[in-house]
Amino acid sequence: MNRVAASRRLFHVALLIGVCGFAALLFNTWILAAAAIPLAGLLLLAFVEVVLPIPARGERKTELGDQLLWGDETQIEVKLERAWLPLNLQLEEAMPEGLALVPNSQTGFQVLPGGDAVAQYRVRVQRRGDQRFGVARLKRISALGLLERAAPLAIPTRVTVLPPSARNLGVRVRPRPPQRSGRTTRAARRGPGDDFYALREYMPGDSIGDVNWKATARLNRVITNEFLPDEPPRYLLYVDTRGAGAEFGQGDVFERALHLASILAEALLEARAHVGIVLLSFHSVFLVPGGGANQLRRIRQMIIDAQPGQEASIHELVLAGVAHLPARADAILITPNVYDASLGAAVGFLQARHGRCTILAPAFPEPAGDELGTIADRASGALLNAEQATALAGLHRLADSALQWPPDEPIAITLGRLGMAGRAR
Repeated sequence: MNRVAASRRLFHVALLIGVCGFAALLFNTWILAAAAIPLAGLLLLAFVEVVLPIPARGERKTELGDQLLWGDETQIEVKLERAWLPLNLQLEEAMPEGLALVPNSQTGFQVLPGGDAVAQYRVRVQRRGDQRFGVARLKRISALGLLERAAPLAIPTRVTVLPPSARNLGVRVRPRPPQRSGRTTRAARRGPGDDFYALREYMPGDSIGDVNWKATARLNRVITNEFLPDEPPRYLLYVDTRGAGAEFGQGDVFERALHLASILAEALLEARAHVGIVLLSFHSVFLVPGGGANQLRRIRQMIIDAQPGQEASIHELVLAGVAHLPARADAILITPNVYDASLGAAVGFLQARHGRCTILAPAFPEPAGDELGTIADRASGALLNAEQATALAGLHRLADSALQWPPDEPIAITLGRLGMAGRAR
């Protein structure tokens, strides 16, 4: 109820009390006067209720802590300190963009021992990144809704929404063996690898099984084979973060590209591969391949902080982003914008530098549920997906594989079509 409605209701009540009192004096009867007294008491009670102090201090905490996962649903609790008559308090939250209130999940304030009060509601996580709550609004409304008063409630709260998890989605991949072509990037040493590197003289500690008997007989001294050490598979994820999908009213495709990068990076790292990432935008940022939990944390933080960048040719961005990256790695280009005229040149460059290049294109999701959009919007999304599939068919000749990730297809199936899916967990 707004303040205007409350003022009107108060005026009506005051008018009724005045009429009753005037009639009681005019007709010298106590019946109408007795009817006016309870009305005056209710008005006084409403005034007392609404002038009680509104709490200015409190705390907000989530059921899952300060780190949430995209797609989660969690409960949030708002606790007030020393709240007088908390049953007539109402909370109006300032929700961040990445959290959506679950309908009919908010409860009123309940009294706790010690004079505190608590209210709860549930939210659904729908966008990755750092989410900050705004200043909430706390209203005190009298029992009959006659009067109301509001005050701001500042509870600084920040939660970090992580991108989707490969482990939670049951995604498991099977990395391809590393390439041995090209110049090695580090000095060779003895190891259990299978690739021959060079011949050298026998040294104490060498295995007798590594002796090259033909070379030993020919040179009349003991010669051993030296092999390249085993190396983990290396992957470089080139992620198109130019936000081209926003031009078509399809901002979600930018998020889907980042989700795909996060899922694939985590799954590859769990398979003991080394993974690096390049965010292609006007100012490209990159992370050289590495393994382990710390590498996953760094990649996730880059994805959390990613924002749509300025438009530029993807070929130029690829050229600018690979200067300090190793050549011996499989390249995976994640881009929804397969209409870029320079994409063929970019794929050709990645093929020449890395030897392997795969294109993964998140499809443009169409509106669903209560947000179906106009017929023109739905037709535009269908046309974009058809054009994307046509463009990918042409790019398939340049890259090792070029696949589209439909919105309704689990990522494990897409990776299976790519030949990377491992066994189910």
